[in-house]
Amino acid sequence: TRPSKCARDGSSIPALRLALSEDRCLRRPKLERAATSAAIGDFLKRHYGCEAQENFLAVGFNAHNEILGVLEVGRGGIASMEVDPKVLFPGLLLMGAVGFVIAHNHPSGNAEPSSHDIVLTRRLKESAELLTLRLLDHLVIPSGGGRVTSMAEQGML
Repeated sequence: TRPSKCARDGSSIPALRLALSEDRCLRRPKLERAATSAAIGDFLKRHYGCEAQENFLAVGFNAHNEILGVLEVGRGGIASMEVDPKVLFPGLLLMGAVGFVIAHNHPSGNAEPSSHDIVLTRRLKESAELLTLRLLDHLVIPSGGGRVTSMAEQGML
């Protein structure tokens, strides 16, 4: 963010602008269009499936279901992490997303969503609706292989 020095009436009121750096929002990844959660999960598993720490990601989509970018929202510890909606939603809005998929890895290799994952998903879905964004899915990526779990397919959205 960079504050502005000028205001119309001459007073000094800071104006802040949010901006994403290129390394935090990868524009147009190789997967241009993702019709299924499985395709998105496979794409993310190749890049984040062997991480020793939890990573939380968001994939932004336009109205034609084309990927606008992958936003790295946060990195946590071995067994948990906190997700700050103040990082997630500005990134999606700056991307121009109308829908998004969130995903995180489980370094333990367990693909089942935890109770914390379920509560977080509901909270983010409700918050997204206020911004007219659609949460399409929450994927849990087990480290070391295994099948990616889609919370949408399990009826948890």
